[in-house]
Amino acid sequence: MEADDAIKKAAVVVPGIYYDLIARVCPGAAFLALAMWGRPTAAAELERTTGFLLFLLLIGGGYIAGLLLTAVSSVIFFFVFVPLSMVSRKTRFLHPHAFLTRLDEIDKKDDRAGATLTKMYAEMVLAQNLVTGYLLLQGAHWFKLVSPLVLPTLPSPEAMLILLLLVLCFAHRATAFLHRQHVLSRISDLKGTHAKRSA
Repeated sequence: MEADDAIKKAAVVVPGIYYDLIARVCPGAAFLALAMWGRPTAAAELERTTGFLLFLLLIGGGYIAGLLLTAVSSVIFFFVFVPLSMVSRKTRFLHPHAFLTRLDEIDKKDDRAGATLTKMYAEMVLAQNLVTGYLLLQGAHWFKLVSPLVLPTLPSPEAMLILLLLVLCFAHRATAFLHRQHVLSRISDLKGTHAKRSA
């Protein structure tokens, strides 16, 4: 019984940790690294930092930066998903409130399916935050807030190619998440129907 309880607790905790690491820490850490890259003072301070402290700074700073990126990207992509959800009745599921509600419903019915969708949603948010972080870095460079910028700067062909690849990555992960959610939702509904008939 204790082992079963431990497994159930892990099933609840692990997806949350995975989400934070993938959706927030990874893009946040990348954003901070690129923002500080090439700054002599920042590089000198990091060289004097011990490995463990540097790891803590990377995780903590990446998490905070990731939270801020998520807040900004949620607003930006809200105006992408909402108009698409209003095209017809068949696209209503694209509204953020709709697919997040469906995610919660599936997670409540099936822990394993919920964990799978949480992972895929984390990857979607990761791609979303990478697009937003890239645009913010380009904007910061434009206003001389980040200089020099190690990335190619817009509107160069290289910078446009990077932006295109990031957008395609987001589109791919969003499509994969929404399709998988639709499939798992149908499976969950069929299981519920069979259970009611059996009863």
